[in-house]
Amino acid sequence: MKKITNSTVRLALPDDASEIVHLTKAINEESDYGLVYNEENSFKYIYNHIYYDGCAIAVAEKDDEIIGYVILARSLEYHDRPFCYIGKFFVFLSGRRTDASRKLAAYALKWAKEQDCSHVFATATAGLEEKEQQLFINLMKKSGLVEHGPVLSLKME
Repeated sequence: MKKITNSTVRLALPDDASEIVHLTKAINEESDYGLVYNEENSFKYIYNHIYYDGCAIAVAEKDDEIIGYVILARSLEYHDRPFCYIGKFFVFLSGRRTDASRKLAAYALKWAKEQDCSHVFATATAGLEEKEQQLFINLMKKSGLVEHGPVLSLKME
């Protein structure tokens, strides 16, 4: 039987931005999109989601090390209540086979409820190996999300 390590989840703080940015290089390397990593863009993206109202980053930690995170955004569009979008959801190699993914998913749903969101949306578009993609899909389904059509993409040359 696999040992499940207990992790904790909390909102990211401004002081976490540099560590999260450092870890995002691994995300780019694991993706099959073949894009060049850009640390400046990564920092802006992470920084904006920590500081902007209606956005949040929750980090999973084990032994004071960030092992995963979820980026959340509240979007008040054409309705009287906002949607919640899971923009990024990633558990690093050091956090895999732990409880981090389940705790991050639970935190995302809790955050969406606190934000009075009517729906939560997530897409499995990280460009990871099929097994890792399927684990994310299974996790989201176990968390109560259901499929509502395909995600379409086009690689621009």
